[in-house]
This record gives sequence, C-alpha cells and structure tokens, in this order.
Amino acid sequence: GAPHARALPRAGVLARRHDHRLPRRGGGHLFSTAWSRETGIFRVSAAGGPAKRIRTGGQAPQFGASSDRVYLVDVAGEDEDVRSLVSIDLNGAEERTHLKGVYFTEARLSPDEKWIAFREKYKVWVAPFTRTGRPFDIGPGMKDLPVRLLSREAGDHLGWSGDSRSISWSLGSDLFTRDLADLFTFAPGAP
Repeated sequence: GAPHARALPRAGVLARRHDHRLPRRGGGHLFSTAWSRETGIFRVSAAGGPAKRIRTGGQAPQFGASSDRVYLVDVAGEDEDVRSLVSIDLNGAEERTHLKGVYFTEARLSPDEKWIAFREKYKVWVAPFTRTGRPFDIGPGMKDLPVRLLSREAGDHLGWSGDSRSISWSLGSDLFTRDLADLFTFAPGAP
C-alpha cells in the first residue's frame, strides 16, 4: 500500500510507512501486524535522502496552516479506546495534545486549523477547533462548542478543501462535499 504523504514547501515530505513485504515485526494501518517493521511517522526531505522516523506511533499524519508541526491521531489504552489529536514538531518533539475522545475513529484538522471533522459511530461530524491551553473532548454531545452532523449514514476518508470552506467524505463509491457556510452561520460565506 502507498504511504500517505504531502510535500512540504522547502522542508520535506511526511509519510506513514507500511510495507507488507517486510519481515514480521510491528503493526500497520491496513495491513496485518505480521508484515511491518519500523512503523511510524517519517520525515523525508523534498530534495530526497533518507527518511527519518519522528514518531513510532500515530495515525493519519497531516500538516496544519504551516509546515512546522505534524498533527496525528494517537491511539492508546488497553482496548485502544483512548484517542487524541496531538501535534509534534518536525523532529518529533514538543508534543501537544489538542483534543481527545473515546469513540472517534478518524479526525481531520482543516488546513487553516479552525475546524475539526471527525467520524464517530459511523457518522461524520464537524466542529470549530480552538486552542484552549488544555485538551478538549470531542463528540456529538459536545457542550462547549457547536457541533454539526454531516452524514447520518456513514463516511470515510474525510478531506478538506484547500481554503477550509468545505469538507468532503466518501460513502462507498460516492463522494460528498458540504460547505461550512451551510452548517454554521458564523463560517466564512454564510448567509
């Protein structure tokens, strides 16, 4: 399977490595743990060169508004039921926990870092993303911030438009997109 990657302006490429052809060692996202080694989050120069592992665990790495921090979902707990959106610098240091939840299975930060989309119990939700100085809980029952349902039926592969004004998700072979202005009156372009 191809690793997830995004080019960094002048800095490098970020990837989550999975290789099902390697000898049995660690775990992998879509692949059996029987065929992975040296899993984790890696940084690679855009000019080429060796990959540098910056974190051994985590899922769905992405950049926010700038390329100086990597955001990823951290999964912990005995039943892997403790989930957090954390960020690290490009060396894997200065870890910050931004939000947490028990039931979300995917979380994607908007490119402008003002919104968070997440999938919980097969439904897709979106809420404002704020920096409060401490992690906040996300979920459909959030009380501190408004949260809106995007899809009742399910959704996978959450993705943001480059201007952070719309969110897309898939359901089987169908792709859906929704403008934030349709959900939040305070979103840019809202009536």
